[in-house]
Amino acid sequence: MAVEIAVVDDLAADRYRLISDIRSWLFRTGRASEVSCREFSDGMSFLHDGGLSGRTAIVFLDICMAELSGIETAARLRRGLSDCLIIFVTTAREFALDAYPFHPFDYLVKPYARPRLDQVLSDAFRVLEAKSDTAEIRVPHGTIQIRADRIESAIACGHAVDFQLKDGTHVISNASFSEASEQLAAFSCFLLINRGVLINMNLVYQVQKGSVVMQSETVFPIRVRDRSALVRTLTQFQIQRRMGGSGRP
Repeated sequence: MAVEIAVVDDLAADRYRLISDIRSWLFRTGRASEVSCREFSDGMSFLHDGGLSGRTAIVFLDICMAELSGIETAARLRRGLSDCLIIFVTTAREFALDAYPFHPFDYLVKPYARPRLDQVLSDAFRVLEAKSDTAEIRVPHGTIQIRADRIESAIACGHAVDFQLKDGTHVISNASFSEASEQLAAFSCFLLINRGVLINMNLVYQVQKGSVVMQSETVFPIRVRDRSALVRTLTQFQIQRRMGGSGRP
């Protein structure tokens, strides 16, 4: 699950500490490779640099900032229909009532204790993971739900489909490949690169001239017909993701 976290605080020392502690938690929980952290010294910079784009999943907002307060920043986020999880950071609990109309997810009171931040992050990611889109995969004894961001590829194998997951495990479905393709068509990150081969572009490690290398080091050839267009699609997707596009299923 690709996640972006923003820390908005006009005090550089507080931003540094919070981002360091967030990254420590991400490494300890095995999420570091899936999460990016960005920092901003004021709410206006955050709003102008992607805050209203919908790509930020979690934002830590200092309430007392000179340029644009955390309350006003939250108001603009909600007016822009952002559904990000807002965690207000404050030195005074009395601001909680002012923040309430903007549906904050939680509060962090400075100076915070590390266990308190850990709990806030655990709760936030539990909510995000529950919201992640899932694919319903038909298997011999029914169906199972798999988060789309866990699926690296779907490969036609005779009358079955082999779903390879990013942790290296496999799920064999008795669905037809066309049925599996229809299921995954709901997620913009999947691309048909060859006959019977669908890949998750979020899990591409490298695009080569005639093939694509996945993060698992699996290599798939790209079909000769319209190869240039497929390589262009893959390259543009990677560029957009590096520039901060959602890259979400």
